Formats: sequence, C-alpha cells, structure tokens
Amino acid sequence: VLEVTALERACWSAPTARGIPECEGEPFSSDRRETSAPLPTFFVDVPEPDSNADVLLLEAAFCPSGSPEIAEWPDQIDCGSQDSALGAMLALPTDEDPPNLRPDLSQASLSFDDLPWNPLNTENPCDPDSIDPQVDLDTTNHRIELQLPADARESVDGRIETLEITQTATLGELERPRSFIEADDTELKDALTWTPPKIGLEGPTTVHFFFVVHDQRGGVDWMQRSLCVRP
Repeated sequence: VLEVTALERACWSAPTARGIPECEGEPFSSDRRETSAPLPTFFVDVPEPDSNADVLLLEAAFCPSGSPEIAEWPDQIDCGSQDSALGAMLALPTDEDPPNLRPDLSQASLSFDDLPWNPLNTENPCDPDSIDPQVDLDTTNHRIELQLPADARESVDGRIETLEITQTATLGELERPRSFIEADDTELKDALTWTPPKIGLEGPTTVHFFFVVHDQRGGVDWMQRSLCVRP
C-alpha cells in the first residue's frame, strides 16, 4: 500500500474571472497528514460564510514524497521533490440561485480567412485529401472569426453576463490570448488574426487551435479546429 502525504484545505470562494474557484483570503481549515487509505476522507467544520462568498471550496493535494503545497490552482501544486502532485477540487454552491447554464457552442461557427472552418478532419489536416485550411509558411495575418449563438449568455440579476474567450494555438502567433464580449455588445462575435511560425519546418505541419468561452461564473465550453502549414 502506497503511503502519501496529503494537504487538505477548505475555504469560502466567490466566482472568478478565470472560471476556476479560488480561496478568498486564508482557508478556514487546513490539514497535512500521512495517509495510505484508498479513499482519503476529509472532515471539516464549516463556519458561517462571508457575505460575498457563495461556494464552499475543498482542495486536496497528494505527494508520494515531499510535502504538498498549493499556491494557485491548478497550475501551482508542488511536492517540493521530483514527484508530481495529484490534486483534487470540489466546489459546493451554498445558495439557492437558479443553476448557471454554461455557454453552449454547439451552434457556434468559426471562419478562417472568411471561409467556413468546420471540424471536418482535425486529426490529419495535412492529408492530401483534407479540406481543412492549408497555409503557406511565409504568409501573415490570417483572419479568424468566432460567431456565438444568441443564447450563449444569460441574464444574471437583470444584467447580461460578460463572456471571456481564451484562444491558443500550438504553433504561430495569435493577435491576442483572450477577448471579451461585454454585456452591452450587440454582436456576439470575436475576430482576430494568426500568423504562422517564423521558423523552418521539415514538412507539412499540423497546427491545433482551441477556443474556450467562459461566462465568469464557472460555466465553460470550448471548440477545436486545425489546419496545415506547408513550408
């Protein structure tokens, strides 16, 4: 049976711009212990919440060696050794508000250089028969446009929510890493440019793009597209 060191903590949380709950102030409960239980049990006495907190947040990190530390979830969980930490999080709403409906991108559309960009062959866009976009290495400023459906956002307490869009690409340079559709924006669209990498490629290379839409209250949905860069 493997024995690990566990760090378990509890705190009150409120919605964040990242969409990932995080502690507001210091945790009200924190326990570090050795355990070999196949299903570790976490006991905590819960105090009255702060006035602006509506989520009970439970976090745990486990290390086979070293001492687990949680600086920022989920990117900064460390064992202080060569081992990687295993983390777990549980967010429990405490209010009785209606459930948050996540943004639904099933009816969203993407275009690349003003042509429809569909998820048709995202695994192998460099295949000879692929109809995914084919891009020359020495080109620049290809236009990408994301159009969201009208029901992608909700009204919260009489105000339309703001949507945050994060976009990443495995190669090349996007115009910006994130965009916002503000409450008073009448068009639910985002446009930006992408330039292929300014490095030599040995041959046709697949580039994957990820578009993640957050409603800043924990709701999230995402889309993936791919293309081929040819030297």
